[in-house]
Amino acid sequence: MTMKKITSLALSGALALSLSAPAFAADPDTKELSLDAPSANTTISVTTKAPTIKVTIPQTGAALLNPYKMSVKPIDATGAEDASGTAVQDQILSPTQYITNESDVAVSISADITGKPAKNVSLANADWGTKPPTTNSVFMYFQILNTDDNTSDVTWDNFDAKSTKQAVVATTKVSKPDMVTLAADTDPDTTDTGDTYAAFHFGGKVVEKPAKAWTAADTVDVTIAFSVAPVANETA
Repeated sequence: MTMKKITSLALSGALALSLSAPAFAADPDTKELSLDAPSANTTISVTTKAPTIKVTIPQTGAALLNPYKMSVKPIDATGAEDASGTAVQDQILSPTQYITNESDVAVSISADITGKPAKNVSLANADWGTKPPTTNSVFMYFQILNTDDNTSDVTWDNFDAKSTKQAVVATTKVSKPDMVTLAADTDPDTTDTGDTYAAFHFGGKVVEKPAKAWTAADTVDVTIAFSVAPVANETA
């Protein structure tokens, strides 16, 4: 009888220990479902990882028609003659201008190009080869290329009608999507360091001996509407 009482007391003690175990607080961000509460709502907050786009593009520029292939000094983007430069006889003088990408993402550069010639001037839609017209005609094309910096000379390509980096200048808008892609700025918190660049200019030819002589009033205005779009960065 005494042994039974001791065993009973031992079991009672074990039960008391199990009932006195500390209770843990429920996680406030979770909810337990049961037969009495079989459903619950979960709210998900969705945000957007938006890139920081910062692309610098020149707003003005200048080019010079040299139909008679005179020996002339190069010009800068304002149209001023570079007195220290080497004289050339190019029919279209177009200083190199640069686009700078300081974005934290790669960007694609597209362009819409429209030419507006003076009354006496016409813009040719294609290179006339060895049979030039007798009018005051200009064949001009826009070209853009990736560059390592914004100071070095650029080696430009000859005209290629199939090139994605060139566009003929015409009186009707010519749209060229995704002409170049500039890599992301690798160090966006500093000036210049890590920036990426593209260079652009105009090339082409001019009729040398039109029926009516060329004059300083024979001009062409070109509008380039640049647009940029973010491009997914490559993963390591």
